[in-house]
Formats: sequence, C-alpha cells, structure tokens
Amino acid sequence: MFDPTRPTSLLYEKDHGSYRLIGVMFTAPRVAGEAELDRRFPVSVAPWHLHTNFCLANATPTRRRTARDPRFGPEGTIATAEECAAAGGAFRPVMFGWMTHVDLYDSDEKE
Repeated sequence: MFDPTRPTSLLYEKDHGSYRLIGVMFTAPRVAGEAELDRRFPVSVAPWHLHTNFCLANATPTRRRTARDPRFGPEGTIATAEECAAAGGAFRPVMFGWMTHVDLYDSDEKE
C-alpha cells in the first residue's frame, strides 16, 4: 500500500562539504497504468516518468575503461540496442520502474 509519508528515496544535494535534503522520490511498478500512478501520487502535482534506453558498461575486463566512457550510463549518448551492442555494452530499454520526484521548498532561500 502506498504511503505518502514514506517516500522510496530521499534526494540530497552536496552543499559545501555536507548534504542538504532537496526532495523525495516515489516509485511504482513498471507495469502500473496511468490510473494507478494517479492514485499513488497525482500526475497534476508531479509527473511520473521512466528512465529509458540505457547502455551500461558490461561487467568484463574492459569495464574499468568503459565505465568512464561518456557514451554509457544515464547521461550517455548511446540510445539504441544496436549501438550498445557495437560498443560492448548491455542495453536496458527501461531501468527501474515508474518514479516521480517532489522537490522540497526551502523557506531560507532568497528569490
């Protein structure tokens, strides 16, 4: 059962050598439909999204080299299974399940 007082993750930002809480994340199974997502956390408040088309560096002897390669990972430039295979990676059409991020308001911040 979904409980909005128990987010899946807390989101932090590095702030002068320490960490500052900036938001929370809620998740839902990948197979959840739009109505289920809206029941869990209204899409009018924060949109749900999936992380798609990831190419991960394979766990091989070359992983150390490819793990630092900017083509791989969540911000990588490889977006198709074919490109990923050619680069020696492991393609994931969808990573994780549905997620939504809710940013916290900091009343001490100046506008």
